[in-house]
Parts: sequence; structure tokens; C-alpha cells
Amino acid sequence: MYRTGLEMRRRGDDRGALGEFQKSYRTAPLPRTLAQIGMAEQALGRWVDAEAHLTEAMKSTSNPWIVKNRDLLEQSLANVAGRLGSIAVDGPKGATLEINGAAVGVLPLDHPLRVPAGTVVLGVRASGFFPMQRVATVAAGQLGREQIDLVPLSQSASPPPASTGELPAAGRMISGGSATPAAEPGPAATDAGQPTPSSARAWQRPLAWVAVGLGGAALATGVTFHFIHENKLTSYNRKDASNANVCNRDSSGRFFGPPDCKDAYDSAATAKTVLIVGYVGAAVFGGAAAALFLTAPSGGGGPAAAAAGHAPSRLHALGCGPGPGQWGFACGGLF
Repeated sequence: MYRTGLEMRRRGDDRGALGEFQKSYRTAPLPRTLAQIGMAEQALGRWVDAEAHLTEAMKSTSNPWIVKNRDLLEQSLANVAGRLGSIAVDGPKGATLEINGAAVGVLPLDHPLRVPAGTVVLGVRASGFFPMQRVATVAAGQLGREQIDLVPLSQSASPPPASTGELPAAGRMISGGSATPAAEPGPAATDAGQPTPSSARAWQRPLAWVAVGLGGAALATGVTFHFIHENKLTSYNRKDASNANVCNRDSSGRFFGPPDCKDAYDSAATAKTVLIVGYVGAAVFGGAAAALFLTAPSGGGGPAAAAAGHAPSRLHALGCGPGPGQWGFACGGLF
């Protein structure tokens, strides 16, 4: 298997060679085989795995093959390290951390993670919280830090404070030369035990804010996977020196080109589906939030309305009228 892997590498079949080296290492875990695994991963652009395997292989100081080829291995390791950076992520304890969609550990991390230099997508998930995704940029050879704060799925809404304003003094009626108090407007003026429209729909505003949060999460998901889709599509549509497509696919669905072509195509298709779902979800939740805000009852009326004998009513949510200047025009909304 080791010799087969060497022959495949000479023919340029790095993916096939990697599979043979891995089988050989499972049978006989020799340092030289681990070094060949690392170099095959380097050829495939799997920088994080290549660094880990080359570093482990070079810990051997007595293996003749490692000693003989140490200079070559050090050059390979330096090349791989120049394409990597590190990132430290702080967040809620017990949350699952994902890098580019793959779970890599649970917070808090014991040490910074090695990641390919450039742009990476961080994902943090925890039970009872909205999932969070963030795009971070990591420079080669540098350490980046990210602080992730998750938003709880449900938050108890504080009830509005009860009105403590006193009713205005009641008018007085003169009858038969004696003064008698006029009937005072107040709770008795309405049907006893019947809730007002405002109290009957007090749930609308908290629910509207929940819809805002869900819409924001859906929009963030759509934007993130839009970026991933464009990145994978660019990788699949790349050109060679003659400006010909590197990756090709026939009518039967079979791929031609480097081994990563199928992965890039499948990842782009998956990301497209998720970004569509994210954008649609953002539109739905955003529309629901707007409708809830616009139809939610307001405090209405106030002391002036009570003094005039009018029951509280919902204020207009949107209004337009003349603005400053000769041609001024302005619109305003109440939420």
C-alpha cells in the first residue's frame, strides 16, 4: 500500500495516494508513512491536517527515513505553516463551535485553533439560544480573537407600569341651591370586568420583537451562506493558464478535474439552498414584525382624553403632512 501510494503521487493522483498511505499507516504506523500522509494533504490544500501530521512525523529522531529527509520535511512544514493562522474564540460555556460548517469543539477551548489564513465562517450553537454565525478574517502567522455572545430564544417581557395618574377633579352640578358632585368618569363608565382593546392585545409588541430577532437570525444566515456559495462557486469555476475551466461535469453528473471539484460544486448547491431559506425567512419574519408593530394598540388618550370624557383609542401608526420650507413634506410613524 505504501509503494502504491508513492506510485500514485508520481502520477499526480494525490487523493488516491492519500487513501493508500492512510491504509498503510493503519496497518503499520510508521513515521515515514505519516510524513507521506502530511505531504499528500499539503498537495491537496488540507493545510491544518498537513501541519499536524508533518509535525508529528518529525518528532521521530531515530527513524532513518525521517533523518535523511528532514530538510525536505522542514521545507514542507514551513510552506504549510505560511498558509495558516490561529483563532481564539470566547463564548458561552458548553456551546458547540463550528469552523466553515464543521464542528471543531466545545467552548471554552483549551487552545487557539489553527485555521487556513483568510476568511472563515464561525458558528456557535447552544441549547436555548439563537445560533450565531460570524465571518472572521485570520492573517497568516497571526492570532485572531473573537467574542461570541448568544441571544436567548425567549425572554420574559416586562409588563408596562400601571398608570398612577389621578383622574381630574370632577365637575359640580348645582341643583335646588345646593352643590352636589357630578358623576365622576372612571372605570365605572366602561363595562365592568371587560378588558380594554389595549390589554386584550398586549401580547403583540413582545411577539413583534421575537419576530424581529428571528428575522435578524434568518438574514444573518442568508448573508453568511451567500458568501459561502459565492466562494465555492468561484472555486468550481476557476480557470487554468489557458483560460479553460479546471472543473467540468458531463450530462451524467460525473466530474472531471481536480478532486476538490465535486466538493466545491456540492457545497455551492447546499449553500444556495440555505441562503434562499434564510432570505425567505428574513422576509417572512420581517413582514410579520412590521404587521404586529403597526396593529399593536398604543397607550392612547392620556389624562387629556380622560378629562374630555373620551375613552382611550389607538393612535395612528403612520402619518404625513407639510414639512419645513416652501415645498417641505414629511412622514412619521409611531411604534
